[in-house]
Amino acid sequence: YFHNVLTNLGSFTRGTSEWLTEAFLKTTAGDPVALLHILDTFVDTPRDALDHITTPTLILTGEDDDDNGSAQDLAAALPDARYQAIPGN
Repeated sequence: YFHNVLTNLGSFTRGTSEWLTEAFLKTTAGDPVALLHILDTFVDTPRDALDHITTPTLILTGEDDDDNGSAQDLAAALPDARYQAIPGN
């Protein structure tokens, strides 16, 4: 999602989630090239590795924040996690 936004700046229809993400990026003066480099450092965690995370974990997200996948699904995948939503995104 974020890679798409950062590599297609200026191409999104007003009001779409991508357009809103781009608008937010502008308010932070984020450097798209630097942010792409950060995204390239992310690694996927294999599903079975989640079973070994036994630390109690709070999955906290805005109730309208869905551009990073399902926080509820993540909480359900961890052995000792609790999901909590707060207003907004």
